[in-house]
Amino acid sequence: MPREILPELRTMEAYTAQNKREISATFCRKPGNKRLFVANHVGGEEGSVESLDCASAFGQSDRIGDVHTHPTTADTIGILPSQDDMFTTLVDSFNNNMAQVSCITNDQTPLVECYKPKGVPTRQELDIYRNELHKAEVGEPGFYMDRAGADFDIEFYDRQTGKHIPHPKASGIVQAAFGNSHEVLRKNVTSLEHTGFCEYVRAFTAPRREDVTAECVNQLRKQRILGFVDV
Repeated sequence: MPREILPELRTMEAYTAQNKREISATFCRKPGNKRLFVANHVGGEEGSVESLDCASAFGQSDRIGDVHTHPTTADTIGILPSQDDMFTTLVDSFNNNMAQVSCITNDQTPLVECYKPKGVPTRQELDIYRNELHKAEVGEPGFYMDRAGADFDIEFYDRQTGKHIPHPKASGIVQAAFGNSHEVLRKNVTSLEHTGFCEYVRAFTAPRREDVTAECVNQLRKQRILGFVDV
């Protein structure tokens, strides 16, 4: 997480807290300069926002990545990246011929999640991800679950300081992923689906950590998020 843009993050988080809509900012770097700066931004809807290039008003600059917010509503899964989020990052990486860093935050999470493709995708790989995105949008995210850990590096950062947290506690990861989404979980996940849902959470947060799945299942049961829905 680039610490240079932490003040801008506070502004974005406040915007989303007030408006319950996502907002995206693009961070860029001038040639020969190590410092990053926000070179574009745009407001979105409750569940989506555009990903912009570096604005030409700032002259020549290289796009390094972006950060966007997720509202802290009952219908939003915390800072868990969506398949559309990950596909957009792949598109941006392809268009800029540089693997892009994408981060997600809000005004309540203690953690910021960032993810970056392990390389610039080929057009063929991008087409495969695009086709699989259509399946994910109708409830079949299996391809993205299987590929997230293989094709992306996923890291966590302290929201207040921007400091990298190399091995956050499983409880913190799950808390950040859930956010305030008790209502959506109650509607869409039954007790028989606890483990499957938690494997989904693990895939997009810490693919190699079995303790995240276990902690997720524990929190679903312990907090009785699903009320009396059993099947």
